[in-house]
Amino acid sequence: MTSLKRGASEGAGPSNYEELIERLRRHVDRLAGLIGPRHVGCLSALDAAASLIERELSHCGYTVQRQAYAVHGVAGALFHLCVT
Repeated sequence: MTSLKRGASEGAGPSNYEELIERLRRHVDRLAGLIGPRHVGCLSALDAAASLIERELSHCGYTVQRQAYAVHGVAGALFHLCVT
């Protein structure tokens, strides 16, 4: 499978269009189907979605860091993904 690597000159061109569509469908299926709803009442789903996104962006050559923040007095319950 061709990945859309950061800085790559190929990957999004017409010859890979159908592959890109299939990859996007798989991501949506994982996020919406397998992982399901993501909200503060379901922290395990939030973590699973963040891990998937973090893994995929890292695979594309990006550096991903988690920045935790408190919600309703619970420190580190949620976090932002910072991508560089």
